[in-house]
Amino acid sequence: MTPGIASEPLGHYLARRDPEAHARMVEGIEQQPHLRFADHTNRGFVSLEVNAQRVEASWHFVAAPTDPQSRVAIAHRETVRTAENRLSRPL
Repeated sequence: MTPGIASEPLGHYLARRDPEAHARMVEGIEQQPHLRFADHTNRGFVSLEVNAQRVEASWHFVAAPTDPQSRVAIAHRETVRTAENRLSRPL
């Protein structure tokens, strides 16, 4: 899942509006064997770095999106290298 920076996180929205739907969502995420990373409580964005050797996605979380001085932290990264057919986590 890609976090949104400008809107309320899905987890917060569902917990507030429909706690049962929130519980189903969390349970569904936990039951997905192919899902490597999901965050439904933070705001942020995903950046891609693409070059001839690899494609790397980085998930960034922003502590306070309305504050230009807010801290931005990289929460997760995944990489696909040229000629490979699987994701790897960069060192």
